[in-house]
Amino acid sequence: MARPVTLFTGQWADLGFDEICRKAKSFGYDGVELPCWGDHFEVDKALKDKNYVKTRWEILRGHGLKAFAISNGVITTSPVSQSTVNIDN
Repeated sequence: MARPVTLFTGQWADLGFDEICRKAKSFGYDGVELPCWGDHFEVDKALKDKNYVKTRWEILRGHGLKAFAISNGVITTSPVSQSTVNIDN
């Protein structure tokens, strides 16, 4: 069984979900890993709107893609990352 080749779309979070799906398919990918930033996968919308996830799947299927993972890896709760650090002093 061949392994699917997927694209983490977080680097393109400035692009809309439909656009990055179109690009991912044109690049030859089988599916995507969706970040929880930008509009690729918005957890708060998924929790509030029972049709949100369905519409994400419809967009993916429309481009011949699957979602293999959802990632929040860049999001952090570190106090250091949430403040300005002055390394000159």
